[in-house]
Amino acid sequence: MCGLAIGITLTMAALVPETAQGQQVVDLRRLNLPRWTLQEELRLGSVDGEQDAFVRPQLKVDSEGRLYVTDGGIPAVRVFDQHGNFIRQIGRKGMGPGEYTMPINVGFIGDTTWVIDAVTRRVSFFGRGGRHLGDATLESDPSDVQPDLFVEVFGPDDFIVLSPPGPDRFLRGHSIGRVNFRQSIVRRNRSGTRRDTLASYTVEPGIIITQDDAAGHSQVPYRGIPQLPMISYIPEYNEITHLERTPANNLDVGEFRVTIRRPDGTVIADRRFRYKPVPLPRSVKDSIRAEMESRYRGARVSLGAEKQLAVALQHLGIPDYVPPASGVVRGSDGTWWLARQSSTDPSPEHYLVTDAALNPIATVVAPPNVSYLTGQRTRDHVWAVVKGEFDIQYLVRYRIRRN
Repeated sequence: MCGLAIGITLTMAALVPETAQGQQVVDLRRLNLPRWTLQEELRLGSVDGEQDAFVRPQLKVDSEGRLYVTDGGIPAVRVFDQHGNFIRQIGRKGMGPGEYTMPINVGFIGDTTWVIDAVTRRVSFFGRGGRHLGDATLESDPSDVQPDLFVEVFGPDDFIVLSPPGPDRFLRGHSIGRVNFRQSIVRRNRSGTRRDTLASYTVEPGIIITQDDAAGHSQVPYRGIPQLPMISYIPEYNEITHLERTPANNLDVGEFRVTIRRPDGTVIADRRFRYKPVPLPRSVKDSIRAEMESRYRGARVSLGAEKQLAVALQHLGIPDYVPPASGVVRGSDGTWWLARQSSTDPSPEHYLVTDAALNPIATVVAPPNVSYLTGQRTRDHVWAVVKGEFDIQYLVRYRIRRN
């Protein structure tokens, strides 16, 4: 473990007796942790630049420090040096070989760069200098209603994919109300053969069925607030993160659990955290309801629309409290970064930084206008997408200052 945690230990007052499972609970309400700050060091982005105009950027950094920016909103995959100077674009917009219409991920296999397109569900490979080497399209299993979506590439015949059921499958048999379905993270080869299932979990696609009878079937999307449990896969380390809420004795104390494990079930780290629940602001609740009502505006003249709106509002299920955590990301130095506040909360997002064993070592408050962190968290730096004037997106590298 690197020097991040040197000299920082949990106080005895913050440790709660072990649970029945033998786990020690960390009481975040009673911790007095160092507060790290983020100082801007480099900014990429412009209003009208061809190379550095961003819409929905995501960042990856290769072994030589070059910055690879995927942006499905333009679309483009652009490469910059570590100082932010534009080097080249990889591939181009289109449907042909080496082209894409919505690039959603980029990665590296030795000297080869791969790019995933969400629309064609295809991965393209590029050599040094951006030379196109070939494409791979995953063959679907005949039983699949909807093709898998690439999420990571380990080799020309080794892919990690998201296996969601198709719309007909997950809506069939559901009654009126919110919809949920089982989703899997699966390892497959190019011919579509499933090698193993890395994780399987229940998700909500953000759909409410408002009518399903002899008169017809109707559904409406809704903006949900992320709720636990949350599961994600970290391909660089072959690890699965699991965030879940555990029962609380009263409204003044909440508890959530973070588990890091291998796909074979081996637990790497496991910790429970106690916290003070934060009420969801009334303004956020009103905004979600107003958004739902606006979907029916213009169609309210019909009795059917009025009834469906009533059903949709009945099943919105807006929580009373902000989720205790909204994600966990591994730092390249062995740390874990837990996002502690939902993006629905108007205050800046807070991060709890822990060591490899999930022992808290510091807190970080994101600067104003930070939309989300992207790329790797290293010992000294983090990258973030920052929203500027006129909703212009910037990529900003911050130096971590340990005050």
